[in-house]
Amino acid sequence: MTAEAKLPVVATALKSFDDGFRAIGAMPLVAGIALACLMAMSVVSFFAVMSVLPPVGSPRFSAALLSLPVKTIIAVLGIVQSFLIAPAAIAVHRWVLLRQVTHGYPINPSNERYLRFVGFTALVGLLWNVPSVVDAVVALAFDNDETANRVMVLIDMAAYIVILIVVLRRVVLFPAVAVDAPHADWRSARLTVAGHSWRVFFTFLCVTVPLVLLVVPLHYLNLWASMMSWTGQIIFWLGSSIVQLIFLYVFAATASLIYRALDPALGQPAGPVPTMPR
Repeated sequence: MTAEAKLPVVATALKSFDDGFRAIGAMPLVAGIALACLMAMSVVSFFAVMSVLPPVGSPRFSAALLSLPVKTIIAVLGIVQSFLIAPAAIAVHRWVLLRQVTHGYPINPSNERYLRFVGFTALVGLLWNVPSVVDAVVALAFDNDETANRVMVLIDMAAYIVILIVVLRRVVLFPAVAVDAPHADWRSARLTVAGHSWRVFFTFLCVTVPLVLLVVPLHYLNLWASMMSWTGQIIFWLGSSIVQLIFLYVFAATASLIYRALDPALGQPAGPVPTMPR
């Protein structure tokens, strides 16, 4: 990180949308395969979760949604999704930072870049799932639902604040790994963001608020799908997958732009200053 590095919050947020959607247009095959992967994972998640739930309408149905088996299934499938979606995220990072167009959809477990990216993605995903798993354990520990809910709210608030701080301070790790920057590790990412945490937070906040508007229609689409046949459910899966894809591309573009603003050399050592001939 250079001492003069500044992160323009609003400008970065606006450019994130521009670059995110331009990346889709530049690499339609990558976006199409990523969308198919997201939809497939939505279908698998639905049937996997439903297989351990009581019948819909059962008085135990709502409580079962918070159970440990359901949370475990979601966490495991989240790791699987990390493997499937990593090529798209890497492609976005490399397009934003290097203007490199990725051809095909390289899922390559033998590639170090791919494995490191998936590993860090899975780790962050597991961190976000920790409060949910703790909630499931708390629900089992208390006989009184009201007491359990109060404890879960307190735990969730504290946990998500800590996790948010940890993740935001390492967000540049993903583009750094994607462009094969040297010393792209947990500590170096924290040092790159050091002193800019609030700007990173407000940048993502500016990006997230418009994206949340996409989530609201999904709630009503889900209600409609639940009253329809399988056709309605398929439409919901497609709609939610499209929203997930937009989130993926815009967030990846945001992380890339933040990384470029805070580390213009993209992790490479500064070259020697040319000297004038005498």
